[in-house]
Amino acid sequence: RCLYQWVGYPDAERELMIVRRKCPGASAALAREIVEFTQRLRTLDLFKSPGVAETLDWADALVALDRASLDGDTVANTAGVLLKYQDDVGRLTPAVTERLLDEARVAARSACSAGSFARCSWRLPLPVSWRPSSRGTHRPG
Repeated sequence: RCLYQWVGYPDAERELMIVRRKCPGASAALAREIVEFTQRLRTLDLFKSPGVAETLDWADALVALDRASLDGDTVANTAGVLLKYQDDVGRLTPAVTERLLDEARVAARSACSAGSFARCSWRLPLPVSWRPSSRGTHRPG
């Protein structure tokens, strides 16, 4: 007999910590985009939502492909790493992909401005009011 224990998906911050630890080749920006996109992908009506293992596999694949950020073509060309079933890949239409990418980018920017900035020292444009403090951390100006 086997005992099965279902463990829910981690929140974005926890998953980001996992990706940063297990995929050190991914930049902070790419790791954040991957996590935010995957978190939103899990909200779709999929036969099998991607787990953390798929997130890590996708991060490794994107690093191997030398991607610095996500775009619609990259997502379309690598969706098979993230999703196990062809029907689920088919649900990821260009319009759905762009919507998820837009939502992920907004969430990534929000995470930076909400205090997670130390984990996202990267290329997303930040408001002009953000400037380094004398201690090397960032705070609103």
